[in-house]
Formats: sequence, C-alpha cells, structure tokens
Amino acid sequence: MSQSFIIYDSPPLSLLSLSHCAVGFGMSQKLVETGKCWVQNAFEQISNELKDTVVIVHWDLRDNDPAYHLCFQIAGQEEETLSFTRGTLKTCGKSHHEAVRRRVEATIRNRLVGNAKS
Repeated sequence: MSQSFIIYDSPPLSLLSLSHCAVGFGMSQKLVETGKCWVQNAFEQISNELKDTVVIVHWDLRDNDPAYHLCFQIAGQEEETLSFTRGTLKTCGKSHHEAVRRRVEATIRNRLVGNAKS
C-alpha cells in the first residue's frame, strides 16, 4: 500500500544553482518550476548521502497540477509518495525561504530513513 503525505506551506541546499530550470515562464510558474528543480535536487542530494543504507530503486517527480508528487521506491518496499502543493513549490523556488526548504528536506530525509528501517 502506497502512502501519500502532503506538505503544505505557502536549506542548506540554497547553494544549488536553479536558474536554468525556469526559463520561459511567467513569474508565478517560474517559481513553481524552480521549486520543482529544488525538490528534485534536494532528493538527489539526500538519497546520495544515504546511499549506503537506503537503496532507491527508482524515483520521479510527477506533475499533476495542482498537485506534484515525488514518488520513490526503496529496494524491497512499495512505492512511496510525497505530495507538494503549488504554494510549497513556489516557496521552495524562493532562495530566501530557508525554513520551508529545511522542512521539506527534513520530510524527505525522515521518509527515506524511516522507510529504510521498516
């Protein structure tokens, strides 16, 4: 059974350059696109940090506007889903929103570590 958690909110990953992710969009959509890139980069970085204890079989970010789903599967387990609202992605697209970015990072990390122990 796949579980889905929604992260609502209107890093230390702030050093990532995300400007290439949102070319050719209006300001609001540009922030959503930048936020999606930031979430993808955060997931890649965290899963790489945990690669010795957490084996990711596959993952992807599914764009089902207005919901966005980060789906991943840890070896030997069912697929998991983290869902993000446009507001959360827009906020993550703004580099000065460290608190929200840290919460998203913590949620990703906790889900990966928690599921690996299951």
